[in-house]
Amino acid sequence: MKRKAKGIGWLLIVIFLMFSINLTFAGGQGEDEGKTYSAGIEAAFPPWAYAEKGEYKGIVVDAVRAIEELEGFSVDYKDLPWPSLIPALEQEKIDMVVTGLSVTCERAKILDYTIPFFALKDVVLIAEGSGISMEEATGDGARIGVQAGSTQHDWVEANIVDKKNNVKLSTYEDFLMAVNDVDSGRLDAVVVDRLSALQYIEKGSPVEMVGELDNARSVAMAVGKGDPNGLLEKLNRGFVTIYENGTWENILKSYLPSGLEIDPIPTQMKDCIDTYQDPVPGLD
Repeated sequence: MKRKAKGIGWLLIVIFLMFSINLTFAGGQGEDEGKTYSAGIEAAFPPWAYAEKGEYKGIVVDAVRAIEELEGFSVDYKDLPWPSLIPALEQEKIDMVVTGLSVTCERAKILDYTIPFFALKDVVLIAEGSGISMEEATGDGARIGVQAGSTQHDWVEANIVDKKNNVKLSTYEDFLMAVNDVDSGRLDAVVVDRLSALQYIEKGSPVEMVGELDNARSVAMAVGKGDPNGLLEKLNRGFVTIYENGTWENILKSYLPSGLEIDPIPTQMKDCIDTYQDPVPGLD
């Protein structure tokens, strides 16, 4: 009887140890999975990223949600004004910027870009029915609105303000405020990317496109310089995957006019961007 009791005792100990080991491994796996990253978003930049009834929406937001499922991480959004996004990334207050961020050599000095996922141009918007020509909207004495800290601001300043007479350039926290001032007559024109312009028009803003600027560029997301969280590989691989499996096309079709040509991912990558040099993180 003593031997039998002793055997049962050892069996219980073995079972207890096996149960404890399983709990330990399960706990370890839980700690490795489901990491949450903070993302800066300007929730007033349709169709790339915006807020509607308290929910974040947009092309890039939906793309990131699809990538989250593929890569097993999650994102906690922080709504920030556009001029604050890149400084917040540089100061490591956020881990990524979720929007359609223009790819420039200058910005690449202080942040790292994901692969570019779209190519676009900027257009000039005027009040609907105003009859203002492209020359009048961007010529001598024109009153033009742009978003503060945007690539549109830099381009208009260098190519219009510095080369024309008495051009008044006004900066805004977001493009929607500038569009409203075009409608009210406080501005002659606003310069914005073509996709956003189409979105404003589709949603009923009383504006129309009068011309297109010669400043084609690519857009991407961004992470901190040096990719401190190792996000580029996950994001790049995710963008290519959702392009190849058709998710990207479905996202674009839900926001953009029909018949719009869909660029492959990655789009053209500038030589001056260090994260676009071989090997590109996340690309085979």
